[in-house]
Amino acid sequence: MGKEGRQAARNSDYAIPKFKHLKKMLLVHGHYYYIRISELVQYFFYKNVAFIFPQFLYQFFCGFSQQPLYDTAYLTLYNISFTSLPILLFSLIEQHINMDILKKDPSLYRDIAKNSLLRWPIFIYWTFLGVFDAVVFFFGAYFLFNNSTFTSNGQVKTPSPWLPVVLR
Repeated sequence: MGKEGRQAARNSDYAIPKFKHLKKMLLVHGHYYYIRISELVQYFFYKNVAFIFPQFLYQFFCGFSQQPLYDTAYLTLYNISFTSLPILLFSLIEQHINMDILKKDPSLYRDIAKNSLLRWPIFIYWTFLGVFDAVVFFFGAYFLFNNSTFTSNGQVKTPSPWLPVVLR
């Protein structure tokens, strides 16, 4: 109310005109905020593990010469496509519980108030998922592009004599 009240409202992070709006802000937006933040924190750990672990595996194949696995253009494309776009889509789409249900049942917020989505077992699950996906990405690309037609010195391999004539 008044001039000081308007200035305080302008300088605050949240300003609610009446206390009846406090319930919606705490129960609905607080619930959505916690769900989104917990998912995105875990996603960032997953994304970084899935991105860095193939570089670690690549060092075993290049003799620890510090040769980069990714080109700089791919680094930029990776950061654009896997950092900003999923967050934007997730923030626009994700509302796993309807707003009216959250207002009527405050126990839904109490369940996540115990920090249930940011516990060690869930973090370890996301980390192992990132390691698994990184191994699949790396060795999938390795075996996909492994050209067995040429030897390591660039000469063409001859087919082995034990292969049937049909397969040669």
